[in-house]
Amino acid sequence: MASSPLLNRATLQTRDSREEQVDKKEDGGRPRHPLSHYLDIALASAFVAIPVIAIVIGLLSIISSHRTAKSEILLPSAYISQGSCSQPSFQITFSATTLTFLASLLSTFATYVAVPLMFLLSFRIARTLKSNSNGASHGLPTPYQAGLLVGLIGGSAGSLWRWACYATRSKKKRVSPLSKELTLSTFSLSCIMALGLLCQLGDAWFHKATQTILYTHIRSSTLPAQALSRTMSKACRLENSREQFMYQNREPSPMDRLPCTIASADQSYYPVNSSEGYKLAQGATGILNNITAVTTNGTTIALLLPSNPHPSLDWRAKSIGVTTQCENIAKKCNIIEGFAGLDNSEFRCPKSLGFPSDFSGKMGIYQGGSAWNWTLFPNSLPANTSKIQYNLPNPYNFVLQAVGTERLRPNLSSDPSMAVVSNSFFSNTILRCNTTIYDVIYTSINGTVEIEDLQLSNPDMSQSINGPTVFSLLSVASEQATLQSFVQSGFSYALFSSDSTKQMSQSFADAYGRVTLAFGSVALSPMETLAEQERTVSLVTCVPKAPLWTLVGLAGLYLVLALVLTVVAVHNTSTDVVDIQSQLSIHGLAARSFESAEIIDDNINRRAGNIEDRFEELRGQCESGEIARVGFTTQSDSGWEYQVTKT
Repeated sequence: MASSPLLNRATLQTRDSREEQVDKKEDGGRPRHPLSHYLDIALASAFVAIPVIAIVIGLLSIISSHRTAKSEILLPSAYISQGSCSQPSFQITFSATTLTFLASLLSTFATYVAVPLMFLLSFRIARTLKSNSNGASHGLPTPYQAGLLVGLIGGSAGSLWRWACYATRSKKKRVSPLSKELTLSTFSLSCIMALGLLCQLGDAWFHKATQTILYTHIRSSTLPAQALSRTMSKACRLENSREQFMYQNREPSPMDRLPCTIASADQSYYPVNSSEGYKLAQGATGILNNITAVTTNGTTIALLLPSNPHPSLDWRAKSIGVTTQCENIAKKCNIIEGFAGLDNSEFRCPKSLGFPSDFSGKMGIYQGGSAWNWTLFPNSLPANTSKIQYNLPNPYNFVLQAVGTERLRPNLSSDPSMAVVSNSFFSNTILRCNTTIYDVIYTSINGTVEIEDLQLSNPDMSQSINGPTVFSLLSVASEQATLQSFVQSGFSYALFSSDSTKQMSQSFADAYGRVTLAFGSVALSPMETLAEQERTVSLVTCVPKAPLWTLVGLAGLYLVLALVLTVVAVHNTSTDVVDIQSQLSIHGLAARSFESAEIIDDNINRRAGNIEDRFEELRGQCESGEIARVGFTTQSDSGWEYQVTKT
């Protein structure tokens, strides 16, 4: 087994002298195609450009083809319920997981592009080394710098650390300044690595900012036209032969002036077709209608809505709303205790409270045996005359007085507005109320009802809505007054569930308004909706614009860098440059260091332009029949060194 030292000065001198004669030797090696080095440049450039272009085109194509369609919004308030991204974004109907995975390919790929990009730059460095080798040799790198240069051209991030250690050494420890080729390689690889780091940061930003939201797509309704508005029914219109509304004809008897929603018998009044009203008054959903409370400008309005509308439908419609407002004025009136029973309790309210004159009343018992008894005094505010007491103005005003002994909540009993009769400890309350009927235009967006416009209803409508409740409470035959129990129930709930007179007044007002609208709804019939739109709820991916365009911009920098380096490589390439460039690698150093002198001389003679041709083992056979092996040997005075042996 023979051995040979790694480097032999005599051998190197022989090699150098023979290299000077290289142009005189006959080329007997395996020649490369003249355009093969251009193919290498094209492959390196394509390795960078094609994946980057594919990723960017894939991202933009997905975003472009899956963007949510523009909504056909007929109701402006629907915008607030569509769903929105937390930052400027493209909204697409595509999986956020798949999209972020595709975007992450760019940052993953960025870790591999340093090798092909530095390969393209190596042609420029090889040409400079060729020029300096034929001229100013002081510009050539030192052996250590050459090692660094080979590592940098190979795209090794570790070479940047070695270069940093070498560059920071004191000038006294460095015998030569940094070569221009080494500086260029270091700067280029640093920029490529920094660009890759920016891609990873951009990808992390893109992942964090991409989110999924519930989005509502809105379009014109494809459903059959819905009758969601409410208007006066044909039976209640003035086109009927009999003028049945009281404000139109004040002189005939009350029977002739009853609203269409009221029937009478034996001086008692009761609502007609009341089955729907009973359901609505109890809080249930009727066959055609439903009642909901809507607050607008601080006022609660009982609004008549259609029952069971299509869940995906938004609409604008007309309807009727009722609002009742009450104020407790017990302390502002003089209360006189009745000694013969609760029904003898009296009160007198001064004209200064807004009554046409001093207003007084006597407690009457409608619900015998109750611990709390109440009386309704209708039409008790201005414009009240006996001649038109059956005409119901809009708003309609009334007073409710109640007296009782049953214990209330402590906070309500001690409320300063609550009057207590000292001798009998009767608690008294007097509510001054008014009920107003409105023509309403409202919108229902995703189940949220908002009122757009309120207008006082004309007397035709207001009396038809107010009539059943008011006339039933005025019935002479109290046992036939079918609605008194609903008003009594609403008042009792307000009285025993409230902690203040303000809360009690509002609770009773809401209950009274609901009962009024419930039994007055028989006067209404469905009509065509003003506007309809349909909504579809789905998961939508918010693709943030800033991170997306950052990634696209970084991808564009890779393409520009690849294009520039490709042009530089093509401009600097030649047969000699390719020969030098092929040796600016670990394999080039290995061939020069470990192959025998005969192989090196043969390569020089054959002008091997392919780095593989510089290795004996890659020629297909070994002339000596032995294969060179690289190992280490130790010398007592110099430690371990490379050793080439043949076996």
